[in-house]
Amino acid sequence: MEHTIKIKKFTWWWLLLFLPLLLLIPLKKNVYVQTIDAESGNPVSNVNVYFHYAKQSVRVSGSPVFKFERLTDANGVVEFYALRYRVYSWIFKHFSETLIYANTGCYSSDTLKPYFHHIWGNDTIKLNISPIFIPFDFKVVDADDNEPLPDAKVKIISEYNGKQYIDSAISQPDGRVYFPRVPKCGKVHIVKGTTDGYYPDSIVNKEIDELFGSIDSTRLLKLKPIKEKIVFFVIDCKTKEPIPGATVTIDFDYKGKKKTQKKRTNVNGVGKGEYSDAHIIADITLEAEKPYYKNGRLPGKHKVKDFINLPPDQRTICLEPIENCIQFKNIDERTGKPLSGVKNIVKIKKGSRERIDTIMSNGNGIFIVCEVVLGDEISIVATYPPNYEDNTTKIKDANGLDLVKAPIGDRTIPLKPKEIELVFRSVEDSTWTLIPRVKLKIIVDGVLISLPNNSGNGEFKVKTPLSSVISIVADGRDINYTLNDTTIKNEPVSKLILATQKERDIPLRKPEYTVDVIFTIDLSGSMGDKLESIKTNISNFYTLLQTEMISHSKNPEIIRIKLIGFHDAKCEATKFYYVPDELSNFKSSISILSVSGGTENGLDALSMAFNSKWQTVGIKRRRIIFLFTDDVSQPFGTCPLNTTITNHNQMKDLWDKLQPNTHLIMFLNPSSETGYIELKAWTNVTSFDIRSYNFNRIIEEIVKRL
Repeated sequence: MEHTIKIKKFTWWWLLLFLPLLLLIPLKKNVYVQTIDAESGNPVSNVNVYFHYAKQSVRVSGSPVFKFERLTDANGVVEFYALRYRVYSWIFKHFSETLIYANTGCYSSDTLKPYFHHIWGNDTIKLNISPIFIPFDFKVVDADDNEPLPDAKVKIISEYNGKQYIDSAISQPDGRVYFPRVPKCGKVHIVKGTTDGYYPDSIVNKEIDELFGSIDSTRLLKLKPIKEKIVFFVIDCKTKEPIPGATVTIDFDYKGKKKTQKKRTNVNGVGKGEYSDAHIIADITLEAEKPYYKNGRLPGKHKVKDFINLPPDQRTICLEPIENCIQFKNIDERTGKPLSGVKNIVKIKKGSRERIDTIMSNGNGIFIVCEVVLGDEISIVATYPPNYEDNTTKIKDANGLDLVKAPIGDRTIPLKPKEIELVFRSVEDSTWTLIPRVKLKIIVDGVLISLPNNSGNGEFKVKTPLSSVISIVADGRDINYTLNDTTIKNEPVSKLILATQKERDIPLRKPEYTVDVIFTIDLSGSMGDKLESIKTNISNFYTLLQTEMISHSKNPEIIRIKLIGFHDAKCEATKFYYVPDELSNFKSSISILSVSGGTENGLDALSMAFNSKWQTVGIKRRRIIFLFTDDVSQPFGTCPLNTTITNHNQMKDLWDKLQPNTHLIMFLNPSSETGYIELKAWTNVTSFDIRSYNFNRIIEEIVKRL
């Protein structure tokens, strides 16, 4: 069976009836904006972002505008959500613009104008923003006079949001510099001004709002001039003698700024002058003047920075003396040394004419008097207070012509030092009681004076010039005290006058650690081939001993050394020498030792050594006796000086009394030990073969026992 299906025709045009309704369908989308620092590329938070777009509608005329304002988050992002529009707007207003911009107190941006319908939902629009810059000016001035400094270089480093801004400029004639780009909300790390001849100055770590205000109060760079001391000299052109008291005029010129200073050459008489405040980039000229001389000028013009490096002869002004000059000299009457800085009041008269000048002596004690004519009478009062008495008599109404012809000795004016008597005392350091009979060595101005040579009852007086320097060595070693050479050492007498008595006291103390050493040497003929070696060893003994003592941290306060030579029934002994101060005397005693004929009397010599005047103070006393001999000893009593010991037993008794701190070291010939064999068995006795021994090694062992 056939079926026929009939399709009814669709009439599409009726859909046009619904088109206006489709245009009214509402739509919305979310849009994101991220603010980016245009210079650093970093996101910027807390920025106000503005988003404007027109509302396009068939029902509303005038196209009202939607305006949105949002703050960016920590990532610099702001969301504009549910932005509404209709199909009508998308179709018929497809190219309507959107305005997107940011504007804060610290940043600003250009305005973006994208087509609203070209922005897809959830799009992120990057909005570049830039810091707001403001101009600042600064001023550079001289710190001394506040005058503007042109041509100074000024550098500024500022920072905002992690980015540094660096700029530099050169100051104008008014000292100003201008920087157009300083971040408004940033911080100025440093503004530094520099120029030749000045120390730099800086403004550091300032917030922008701290720089507002007058330029003189907040933005002033004050550069301090670099200054140096200039030193110059003035001398006599003919004699080359320095001229003290000359007036030197120093003219300074710095970029047209001129200044003049006057300085006098110093009174110590070396013709030296100083000015300590000279700007290093200033030009200077120097001119000197002095009575009895023609004015003189240092050739040329110099930069201070160059002048200070010139050799002295190129910083020396030479003055020509005027005619008819006489040279005089001031000296110390006691020492004969020249005195500089003496004020000489010179009176020259001829008939009713009279002239008075005051002239200062130079470093050599020299001064000159000029313009002396025939018939002039000259009187000079030389005065040098407070340390010297005036001399009014040496040159008094003297004939000027005679003085010209006179030798320099007749024109030399001595000044007598004013003396003062000081009281010193030698005292015990713990009780401060007086110590009498202390040996003294007193040196005044480098000269040893003979009296007093000891402290008397402990209090002694020294008469010395007021201007002197004094040193006192108080040596109490002979009376069981130490030596003191430091309390009064190169002390000015003028200072000691003002000191208390206790400050002039010289304390001494009982020594705690002493060492006595005796060398007993056989000088008979058989020792001829050994004596020179022994003398060398003994001469070097103290140096070796000191080296070893230091290495073992031992420091005796007193060390004494003595020699006993024996030969031909003679025993000769030196005194105890204190070393190191009497070491040269000890070595002189060694150098004159020589062999002689006769027999050995070593036992008597040892007995003399045992009976020596040993040091008796100190909790630590050490004694060492050396014996050098190559033959047997003669019986006791051979040496007339030994009157107490007659046998080994008596000798042993005396030895035992010296124990435990006495050591005997014998250098013997093993085949000729008669007389000494008994001693080898005693306590603290050591013997070596005189024919072969290591003296240095023996010293090491001795120090261990000390």
